[in-house]
Amino acid sequence: MKRIGVVAGGRRFDVGGSSYMNLEILTNATDDPRFVELVKHVISQLVGEEFPEQIFVMKIDNWFDHKWLNFSGIGSVRFDDFRLEIDTALDEFSQDKVTFPPFTPNRVIGEYYFLRNERGEFLPSLKAPFVHERKLAHSSENLHKRVTDFATSALFLWVSSNTKYNHRGSLMVYEVKGPKVHTWYMGLSNEDKWKITQTRGIARDQAGSLIQR
Repeated sequence: MKRIGVVAGGRRFDVGGSSYMNLEILTNATDDPRFVELVKHVISQLVGEEFPEQIFVMKIDNWFDHKWLNFSGIGSVRFDDFRLEIDTALDEFSQDKVTFPPFTPNRVIGEYYFLRNERGEFLPSLKAPFVHERKLAHSSENLHKRVTDFATSALFLWVSSNTKYNHRGSLMVYEVKGPKVHTWYMGLSNEDKWKITQTRGIARDQAGSLIQR
């Protein structure tokens, strides 16, 4: 996994006017350029004059489904059987305190970090810590990696790759505003154009307005 800190052409993202974040760095031969443009447009719709201070974009290998939304990982759970002996079992966790989805390192193709400056422009930066660890760790460790401990004014976006050949795409967003985290997922498919096929955490009409041009 690599951290990318260069925007093609050195262009900036200004939240005012018609400028938007240049995410050409996310594009390769297996990505549908129209899907990448759609993601860029969604980001431009989510950014306001005061929110966010930081933007994190994680590119994930291939498509992923809505089950990753609010998924924290696998942990050990105590249980009592009929013999009254305490034992443990593995179980899936989704917590009240939102944590990052525990994608394994080999699925995270790249992380892209943008920081708002005093003029309201978002510039690429290499200073932020990685959202996802670069080495494999037990997913139970992720149960303690809370999003609000990482940032208090941020957009975190997970974007699927290989959209040109899969003909489907995934976009998962965590919006962090102080102690509140709004999480949602959008699944899309491509026939003649990209269309929403599934949403979680966001109304379909609201999701539709985000991709509407």
